Amino acid sequence: MIPSFVQRPNRHPWFTLFFLLLHVVFHAGCRSAPEPVPDPLLLQRAQEQSERARQYAGREQWPAAASAWSEAVTSYALLNRRAEEASALHHHAVALRHAGQFEAAHAAAEKASALNTSLGDDDGWWRNQVLLLQIDASWNRLDEVAARMTLLKDQQARIQSPATRALFLNELGLWQLKHESVPDAMGTFQRAVEDFWRAHEDLGMATALANRARAYEANRDMAAAERDWVASLQIFMQQGDARGIATAMLGQGRTLFLQDKSPEEARELARRAADNFQRMNDRAGETEARQWLEKMGEAGAK
Repeated sequence: MIPSFVQRPNRHPWFTLFFLLLHVVFHAGCRSAPEPVPDPLLLQRAQEQSERARQYAGREQWPAAASAWSEAVTSYALLNRRAEEASALHHHAVALRHAGQFEAAHAAAEKASALNTSLGDDDGWWRNQVLLLQIDASWNRLDEVAARMTLLKDQQARIQSPATRALFLNELGLWQLKHESVPDAMGTFQRAVEDFWRAHEDLGMATALANRARAYEANRDMAAAERDWVASLQIFMQQGDARGIATAMLGQGRTLFLQDKSPEEARELARRAADNFQRMNDRAGETEARQWLEKMGEAGAK
């Protein structure tokens, strides 16, 4: 029992009650701070930045698209919306690659990939790995492409999504076509076509068909190549993909010419492809198309 001379008389009970209440409020606040209220204006701005970036990308205005995606990345990071931040980073890297800023594109794709890993987003991780392959290929870092391709090829069974698997197979087929085995590339592109079909990804399927047509050309099977160019052209036209249309027209014209079939149609297809590449300011595509036109013209003159 505490001696009476140690106990202090409680002359002001209201004073004690005040401090008890203050103690409870203070510690309750420390344990569970209220959730921050999202800023609706910042979220709206992030969504508007993303939409503007998509519009720039649709018009192939890549520097403007990269800038808008960068703004969206910042906004989503401020909102702690990490999935949207990872997606914006991916698209930012795509735009930077098309703008020729390969080092910055690589850094953005690596950052997006790391975010995918922390979020447990395996599908997003694979899409960024495919993008890193594309960036390194555009950057002409072939040793890096080879190393990453070997690593990913051994892990491809992990891919759950047919669309994502098709994206990887398409890149693998291109690598095989240029650096390994043409027959292997043909088989890989066939698998890509099938997976794009399962995923109802028409543009992807048209792209894989066009790549398989190139493999058939490399294998000197011009009839099979012509069939794939015709099929891809039809899909590109349905989807309104101008670059795909020009590429497939040139491919069809080239394979007709190499089979000595329909020389007038072959020249007309190549001519329209060249004109469309010029309209799109695609100098490489235009140059290739006009070179084939010269060959066709010389053959016709003989």
